[in-house]
Amino acid sequence: MKRISGLAALVVAMTLAPQVAAAGTWHKTVAKAQAEAKQGNKLIVVDLWADWCGWCKRMDQEVFPSETFQAAAKNWSLLKLDTEDGAEGSKVAAQFGIRSLPTLLVLTHDLTLAGVVQGYAPPEQFVARVEAVEDSFLTFQKKVHAEPKNASARAKLTLTDEMVDRHDYVRAEPRLVALTKSSDAAVRDEAYNMLAGIYVVQQQFAKAETTLKQALAVTSTGEIAERNQMNLANVYMGMRNYPAAVAELKKFRTRYPKSEMIPSVDAIITQLEKQIPAR
Repeated sequence: MKRISGLAALVVAMTLAPQVAAAGTWHKTVAKAQAEAKQGNKLIVVDLWADWCGWCKRMDQEVFPSETFQAAAKNWSLLKLDTEDGAEGSKVAAQFGIRSLPTLLVLTHDLTLAGVVQGYAPPEQFVARVEAVEDSFLTFQKKVHAEPKNASARAKLTLTDEMVDRHDYVRAEPRLVALTKSSDAAVRDEAYNMLAGIYVVQQQFAKAETTLKQALAVTSTGEIAERNQMNLANVYMGMRNYPAAVAELKKFRTRYPKSEMIPSVDAIITQLEKQIPAR
């Protein structure tokens, strides 16, 4: 009886063994994932991981190679990013405020956030979570397209708030600019605050400064005014203009002496004054 050669035996074993789907192709750069997603009209599924994350390794071993995940992934553009690479992975993690791993982001080709899936789950449950995110995002898109032209300012602000939460700043910015002119004072003030916030996130500090000054010019009292005054100081800190930050904080202390934030303001002033060179 002839023996089967080593190579032939391997081929036979592979033929007879249960077929397991090969791991999908994961892009390593945001640009490549975006290009594929745009061309194929797909969502981007971003696996955020780090070397120390044991559950991330289990995802790699048990979830991503599974037939369930692979079948679903045909409709997605896959992107894997190390959150501690000091490059794109770290930037994306910071951009979306990721604090725990494993975390999976679901994004559009322009990096609007469709949703977030956190933690480990077996393949079927995990895919179900991602598909639930897709369904929720589809509902949001339908809501945007069906928005009545005569929607109230409050309704427009509520929908815009969801756009901001989804990092859809391109659509949110012009809506907020328009809402800062609303006759509804509460909507106007919140729109100013949100508009400044998206400028800060994008590090457009000059625009944030102008927006907050406009907000304080129309409303200088109340909780939202306190927030805007504090945010203006934070903008100057982001610009490393510490003298201006201290000046705004001192204005805060004078204007809102009963604010619960006064102890924090005093502490920040002390720290910032140490950063200002002696003349």
